[in-house]
Amino acid sequence: LQWEDSGSIHLLSIIHQITNFVNRERKKPRTTSTNATITCRAFAPGCQNEILPIPLIIDDYNYNVNGVDRADQVRASYPTQLKALRNWLPLFFWILDTSIVNSFLL
Repeated sequence: LQWEDSGSIHLLSIIHQITNFVNRERKKPRTTSTNATITCRAFAPGCQNEILPIPLIIDDYNYNVNGVDRADQVRASYPTQLKALRNWLPLFFWILDTSIVNSFLL
């Protein structure tokens, strides 16, 4: 899916349909914004906030984007990683770290 917001966004999903949209309140960008001429077309003149239809995949991404960042932050707090010359060993330590974080969260 290609979506034009403040820039061109490309997303790929196996669980979302392209035709699914939700209505969300969006803020009008400032006139000094880089792509203001492109994004201001969707807004009525003089309107700062407007309810616009956006694809469901974009909405899900916007509301769940911090989950991965928080998991990586917790995993980085207690690393078990050692320097290794073998290419499979860092993968093993990453899986170990992720398993420890997941078991702690459960």
